[in-house]
Amino acid sequence: MKNALKIIALLFTVLFVAAAAVQYNDPDSIQWIVVYGIAALLSFRVAFRKISHWVVTIAAAVFLIWGII
Repeated sequence: MKNALKIIALLFTVLFVAAAAVQYNDPDSIQWIVVYGIAALLSFRVAFRKISHWVVTIAAAVFLIWGII
C-alpha cells in the first residue's frame, strides 16, 4: 500500500510538472504555473512522507475554492 501511494504521488508530480510546462503561452500563465508547481511540490513531498496531511488537505481546499471562484 505504501509503495502504491508513493508511485501515485510521483505520477502526479510528473503530471503537475508537465501541466505547468505547457502553460507558458496562456494569458494568465504565471498564476497556473505557480498553482501546478505547488501541487507538484506537495505531491513530491507526499511521496516521501515529508509533509503533514493537514497541509495537503488545506491546499486542496484552497485550490478547490479558487477553482470554483
